[in-house]
Amino acid sequence: MINSIVFICNKVWSGTFHSVLSADFPETIITFIDNKEQLNNLSNDLLSKCRLIAFFTDIIVPKQILEKVRFQSFNFHPSTPKRPGWAPLNYALLEGDRTSGVTLSLMVEKIDAGPIIDLQSFVIDQSDDYIKANNKLFECAFALFRKHRDTLFFEKKILTPLPIQWGKHFKTQRDLFEDTVFDPTDISKTRIDQLVKAFGQTPELCLLRFKSSLDTFYYDHTKQNNEYKADVILHGHKFFKLNRAYIPFTLKSSPRFYDALVESLES
Repeated sequence: MINSIVFICNKVWSGTFHSVLSADFPETIITFIDNKEQLNNLSNDLLSKCRLIAFFTDIIVPKQILEKVRFQSFNFHPSTPKRPGWAPLNYALLEGDRTSGVTLSLMVEKIDAGPIIDLQSFVIDQSDDYIKANNKLFECAFALFRKHRDTLFFEKKILTPLPIQWGKHFKTQRDLFEDTVFDPTDISKTRIDQLVKAFGQTPELCLLRFKSSLDTFYYDHTKQNNEYKADVILHGHKFFKLNRAYIPFTLKSSPRFYDALVESLES
């Protein structure tokens, strides 16, 4: 058994993972990481005797850390290999994918480029919005994690790569910023329905929005009922005037995106 695991995941899930893994592997010291500062502060001594596991995280592990990890580093990516990079489930919904899933791969310096160990997929039904598809995604992710966790926690067990390649259409955070703004004067109901389905329920990642005259208007999935008076209605979807106070706090963890939104309001 590996004596030390560095586990990178969202802070919301670390408690659950800790309670389960500490019960199953009581002799293993598990260090949970949920931000870049914690990652960069890991000691060389710890890295020289650990395995690193990343689970659905946007934290990029730099080459200098990967090179110091003794027992290899593995990543659970929230998509099949078809969609490397940022916000893969959003883009799967936008572009009408019939399936999505989770990929387990070895980590290398380039993001979502390492040898693929395994994957698990699910069907995206036509009626699925982001929340429904995301629930399926997490069921898939935890099933794949359960399948491989014993192997991941033991040094001598071998994880053999599959003969599968990553897709070529890598999305970045900049792509997401550009793809969530649209021209309201030239958009069909079908297209705006697609945009709402793909991006409308994830304000922590992006804001679906458009600019008209000097103002920017954004979509808020929590304000689509009769309690809220819209500033603009497009094909049945309510949009509201955006100011700095309404930019979701979570976007501040992505400075380039947050700063670009602020700049768009002030220009």
